Amino acid sequence: MGILFALVAMRCLDEGVDIPPTRSAFLLGSSQNPKQFVQRRGRVLRKYPGKTHASIYDFIYLPQPETKTKERELRKELTRFAEFALSASNSRAAFELIIGAAESRGIRLREYVMQGV
Repeated sequence: MGILFALVAMRCLDEGVDIPPTRSAFLLGSSQNPKQFVQRRGRVLRKYPGKTHASIYDFIYLPQPETKTKERELRKELTRFAEFALSASNSRAAFELIIGAAESRGIRLREYVMQGV
């Protein structure tokens, strides 16, 4: 049994926080503001002695596209998802996973992805 070090934060990883030893991050409810989510990602991806990579798990919301409001929410989430996934080392796997999850909910995600989100 080991020791787990964790930082739990709400809306404070945007500016002025330095956590370069971080190797794993779970983002629950990311911001739609590109500057904010890029800064949050950058906090985790900073170089640190002995650190070769970092894993970021960004949870997204996939609503059923039943109304215009849900359609807008879906587009916002997919825009953020695409930004992260395109620069990830597992980009192809990320896109395949999200497309499968969306299609199982009746969302034709391939149309969004093909449009460049």
